[in-house]
Amino acid sequence: ESEGYIPGLPVPFECELKIANSGIQPVFVPYRHPLYTEEQIKLVSTVSKSVNADTIETIGAQQLWKETKTFIAQGDVFEEIIIGGVDNDGIFTIVEYSVKVDGDLWENRQNFRNADEDSEIYHVYYRVSDELALRFGNGDVGKIPTQGVTIEVEIWHTLGERAFVIADQTLISEVALKDVAGNDANIEFATGNYVRKGQAQESIESVRKHVLSHIQQGPVTARSADYEYIIQKNFPELVYLK
Repeated sequence: ESEGYIPGLPVPFECELKIANSGIQPVFVPYRHPLYTEEQIKLVSTVSKSVNADTIETIGAQQLWKETKTFIAQGDVFEEIIIGGVDNDGIFTIVEYSVKVDGDLWENRQNFRNADEDSEIYHVYYRVSDELALRFGNGDVGKIPTQGVTIEVEIWHTLGERAFVIADQTLISEVALKDVAGNDANIEFATGNYVRKGQAQESIESVRKHVLSHIQQGPVTARSADYEYIIQKNFPELVYLK
């Protein structure tokens, strides 16, 4: 698992996003501004945009929604956190993730190389229980999160090919926007044409098959190189190591 297989993740659909500002002041729409349809299909804007008064602008939108999970670090060696599993249909929806420990953004790594006791790293892997989990270091290779600090995991989900919208479909803003004068924005959102259709994630059957072959073949070379690096670092007097 420490060099675990990562399933092929789903791809969100992307469509045009029409923004109509009928107010008298410009309105700023932030990056990944959350929206949803009457059918509860959730989308976000793909860029930020300032929309002038009495103007219609077109940018992009993706079918994504955000989930934030918080944990309290236990201070354990190789501490593990489960960030998500399959949904009720037996399908992964996770497409992106990031981790903050005590407010600092840590880096996702899939091997030990160039890591020491102060490296703020973690790695994500697939568990045999059909879940994605992340693991921190052991204090020699990768830093151990200090006991009691908050670990915050930001996760982005998508329904992949299972979600769709039609053109000119009204979207509802999850967060009320203000114009530059601080007044409630008089702004409307609607879908446009498709730019890219969503794609399905790797099936559970395929994941289970690839996990077995990955354990047998994939990580061996990486583990060898990792341990050679660690040994050479701790025993620099060695002149040959294989």
